[in-house]
Amino acid sequence: MVNGRGFSEHVEIRSWASHDQYLPWNTKSEILLFKSHFSHDWTAFEGAVLAYNVSLLNSCPFENETIYIEEGKIVPITTTYDLYGPPKNCTFIFSINKETQLLKIVVRTVYVEKNQYYETTHGKGMQKMYNIKFRETPPSVAYLKSNNNGIVTFHLPVGHFLALASVVKKDVTYAKNECKTTLNGNVTNVFNLDYEIGYAPYEICEYIITVENDSEVLLKPDKLYIEQHADELLLEESSGNKTYINNLHQVFMLSKDASQTVIRFKSDGNIQQPGFILHLKTVGKYFESFEKKFYNVVLIECKCGESNIIVPCEGKMTILPAINSEYYCSNMQCNYTISMEQSCDRTYFKLDIHARLNGNDRLKLFVKDTFKESIFTNGARTFLSNARISLTFVSQNSKAVRPAGHWKIYAFTTEPPWSKKTWFLNSTSSAQAFWLDDLSEKREYTICGTNDEVLEMFVAGKTSLLSYYNLFDSNKMDNFVSS
Repeated sequence: MVNGRGFSEHVEIRSWASHDQYLPWNTKSEILLFKSHFSHDWTAFEGAVLAYNVSLLNSCPFENETIYIEEGKIVPITTTYDLYGPPKNCTFIFSINKETQLLKIVVRTVYVEKNQYYETTHGKGMQKMYNIKFRETPPSVAYLKSNNNGIVTFHLPVGHFLALASVVKKDVTYAKNECKTTLNGNVTNVFNLDYEIGYAPYEICEYIITVENDSEVLLKPDKLYIEQHADELLLEESSGNKTYINNLHQVFMLSKDASQTVIRFKSDGNIQQPGFILHLKTVGKYFESFEKKFYNVVLIECKCGESNIIVPCEGKMTILPAINSEYYCSNMQCNYTISMEQSCDRTYFKLDIHARLNGNDRLKLFVKDTFKESIFTNGARTFLSNARISLTFVSQNSKAVRPAGHWKIYAFTTEPPWSKKTWFLNSTSSAQAFWLDDLSEKREYTICGTNDEVLEMFVAGKTSLLSYYNLFDSNKMDNFVSS
């Protein structure tokens, strides 16, 4: 079974996820029942049950057989009946109609020992792939022609292999249409989604994106129910550059140079799913919060966000790179000053940073006009109420279509550390060791030396979590050094 949950009349597998893609199952029952329980708007899984005699564990499935695949059917091929069995030397022979069909292979798992290879013999002759040692997630897909006899052969000298084989039509004329659209207020929905019958086989739909002057477009998919790496959803620029949309976590920025970029969907001949939805917000310059609904395409005005930041005594202030947007354009240069509300009697304020910058883009932090650090990732910084904090942000001239960089900072007052521990170093007690793990939130460690001494700090072990700690060159947290 591939990526699902399995049940029998005696034993329940409550959850199962495996990069190996196998679910070993031993049973003497003649019935094996699969059920599914999902809360998503649409879910599908695929599986295959292969009964075999335990005496065949050391042989290859379909050994010495020619595999004939009916149109619309899927045949699993694997080098082992048992996930934990040794790698085997296996050959698979497929027979298809050389005039009208292609063999479609969806590779789920490949593992070949070093300096070994697997061979495919098809319409282009024999090909050898060397030094393959990886597991495919998500799957890769290949479409192969047969030789003159209608035969496609796979040979795997030593290794493990799991794939799904099927046939699709050869030399197909695709039906090309404009992608469906609906208008909901100022949001245009571009889609081919159909939960009942899915999208059609051998279909192409297109939609052209226009980027206005002095603006950029932010794009992220809403729904993406397509056969990965077989059916294609992509952005094609007028220059011919292509960017593939493969998952819901991708966010793209399109600059003015990407105007007239085409959204293109193309399906192959089998395994149709419901389809996709992209939202394009093509009018208005106000950004809808990405905290609650971050999958719209939003037109961003390429101007810096509010620059004079006053940290309120109650609540919080959000610092953004662009007007009402945590996502930013290329070629931006922005400056920010941060100070606490004068009438507030609080002692400290905090900057809660959420950042993921692109390439050479830079967000720099200054304390009293002195550069302290460049910010690239998430973290928090705490400052005294009278601290003079400033930020500079510079984004570079990037590709027309690129992954979207973003950052936002929450500024708010905070209580001082409620627990403080101090060590004094001198000529007789010149060193102090402590565990950073013991320094929990809102605790403070202070190391003091004499006026004519220089203090040095060494961190033993991994430093990947040090961004959660702040270092100050003072005992009042008014001279921030770094994180």
